[in-house]
Amino acid sequence: MKRFTVVAAVLVLMSFTSCRQEIVGEFCAPGFVSDYRSFSSDNLPVDIGDECVTDGLLTIRLPLRYGKSSVYDTRDYRIEGEESRYYACCVKFNDLYYNQVVSITMDMIYMDNCVHAISEIVTDIEVLCDEDWAPGYPAGTSLNDIFSIRLVSLYPYVSSGYTGDVDTRIDKPLSDVTSEDMTLVRYNHIEDRVFDLYTSVLPDESVRTLRVRISTDEGYEFEYTFNFGAGK
Repeated sequence: MKRFTVVAAVLVLMSFTSCRQEIVGEFCAPGFVSDYRSFSSDNLPVDIGDECVTDGLLTIRLPLRYGKSSVYDTRDYRIEGEESRYYACCVKFNDLYYNQVVSITMDMIYMDNCVHAISEIVTDIEVLCDEDWAPGYPAGTSLNDIFSIRLVSLYPYVSSGYTGDVDTRIDKPLSDVTSEDMTLVRYNHIEDRVFDLYTSVLPDESVRTLRVRISTDEGYEFEYTFNFGAGK
């Protein structure tokens, strides 16, 4: 049994080693953020089910729809240098002095930090419902005063010269959110999450949709339509 365990461990190690690709080059990227991602111009609907309500809170995850958004990363910088959109984002957020080493293989790039952020600054968020949401909130009424937002910002860390905590967690009423809060928002690519919107004022059972309209510093507007009762 012991011999089998040792052999198995050796095989796993050999497998791991064979999967690693040879580094063929290195270059230095200026920013702490490894890639910037923009909102998608396709206003596709988002289906959500009953799992969005827990402990008396309705929570909506706002996705980026990765695969439909633009990505500006260190690979662009390697090819285009200061002409790349990645470098333009670094300049925009003054993320120019981290100087991390990026390793190159035949197929991939590797770096110590794999940090994703939104390339736009969100200047306005409006939550709307085309149906009667709840008593006191008829169809077409802004719901900003009953929704709050949760997100992670990288801006305090980057703007301080890369000191302090990397992540600054922001959790406040939507009506109190500032443009600075929405600057250099960290993107969770595993969960496809930009930020969460939540409220304790639950909608009437007849409500089927909710709209979230986002404006950015680049002059664009994006609208998400959330459909309740997915799968019903």
